[in-house]
Amino acid sequence: MSLLYWLYSIFHFLVCFELNILNQKLLLHLDSTVTRMSKSRGRALNQALSFMRNPSGLQNRKYDNWTPLECICNRRIQNILCRSCGSVFSGRVRKMCPIHPNEIHLMDFVCCPNCKVESLQEIGVCERRMSAEDLNNSLHERRNLQQERLT
Repeated sequence: MSLLYWLYSIFHFLVCFELNILNQKLLLHLDSTVTRMSKSRGRALNQALSFMRNPSGLQNRKYDNWTPLECICNRRIQNILCRSCGSVFSGRVRKMCPIHPNEIHLMDFVCCPNCKVESLQEIGVCERRMSAEDLNNSLHERRNLQQERLT
């Protein structure tokens, strides 16, 4: 019995020793891959930080054609002409501000309130500050004159 026990213990020792060696090799392999990954990540981080610390690449870029963005939110209210129906009203044609793209103003129009067509054109405000009704009347007078000429 003692011989069997002795053989079993030797076999058990050898198996455990072999498993221990395999585990150590596996751990060494995992450590080396983790080290390689961290080294490559460290290199990438160092390259990024060195670019930030040494902006020599930025100095070579040309900013001659750069124009600053201007806010158009506080434009003057003008008279708007609908090219479709010919009505004239006060306000502004809605344009997207490059600085505040999500701003919407109450006096901005996308389409004509009369015919709901998106063919609006801003007309510069005259020196004598004609009202929208005056512009509508003058526009209708012009249309009537054109129709009379055609007939």
